[in-house]
Amino acid sequence: MPTPKEDAEKLKLIANGLPLGYVLHSALDVLMANPPRLETAEYREEKPKMRLCYIEDCWAFFTDRELDGPDRQWGDDWNDAPYEHNAGRPYSHDGQRIEVVGFMADLESPCANAINSPYSVEQINAGVVAWLRSPSYTDELVVIPAGASIEEFAEKVQQAGGKIFRNADPDKPLNLVNKADTED
Repeated sequence: MPTPKEDAEKLKLIANGLPLGYVLHSALDVLMANPPRLETAEYREEKPKMRLCYIEDCWAFFTDRELDGPDRQWGDDWNDAPYEHNAGRPYSHDGQRIEVVGFMADLESPCANAINSPYSVEQINAGVVAWLRSPSYTDELVVIPAGASIEEFAEKVQQAGGKIFRNADPDKPLNLVNKADTED
């Protein structure tokens, strides 16, 4: 089945030096034989899924890359434990997207209640432990693992009674975020 680009090329060839009536008739033939497929997944531009790959204080970092395999998301010292004293923010390379979401919630990271956690970012992203979890004193268990989408992350933070701050800057304190950028 020809792509829209191939259809356009065929129409250009038909249109070169021919009477308008013939061109319109031929264009209609091309369209009837190959109706537009804009609503099919084959031609719809899909946004890559953004995955949770790193937490730093009240900032969640999401990547469009996989969390494992040869083309995985990586950052400085992501294979060193304790991650909270070694790891840096995710690397951002050409053509790669990193999105940052601020949050405020009663959730604990893997380094909570420890001077030095036994985990590296690589281990957390492999699923050894979740990036965030509800503290032991709460009634409802909320767990946010590596690889969670932004939507899943927001839902879980809100489930824990927290707030999400989109369009926030991780280099500024969270309390300076514009109120209009919050999601309850």
